[in-house]
Amino acid sequence: MGPNDKNDLIWMFSKIHGLENIAFLTDEQIELIKDPFTLQRAINNVKKANKAFSSYEDYLEHMNKSLGKFKEEVNNIGLYPSD
Repeated sequence: MGPNDKNDLIWMFSKIHGLENIAFLTDEQIELIKDPFTLQRAINNVKKANKAFSSYEDYLEHMNKSLGKFKEEVNNIGLYPSD
C-alpha cells in the first residue's frame, strides 16, 4: 500500500488500467464493485459493441448523439462548477 492509498478515491481508481471503459459497465455491475481488484476485473471483461460505420459522416453523427446523451446525463447529476 502506498502513501496515497489512504485516500479512498485514489485507492479505488488510480491504478486501474482502461478506466475509461467504466462507461460500459451497467449500474448493477458497478453496485457490486467494492475494491480495485473487482473493478479491474469488471473493466477487463467489458464487451464493447463492434459498430461499423458506412461513412465518416455516419460516424460523426453517431459520436455527436453519444456525446449529447453523455452531456445530458452529466448535467442531470446536479454538480456545481466547483465540483
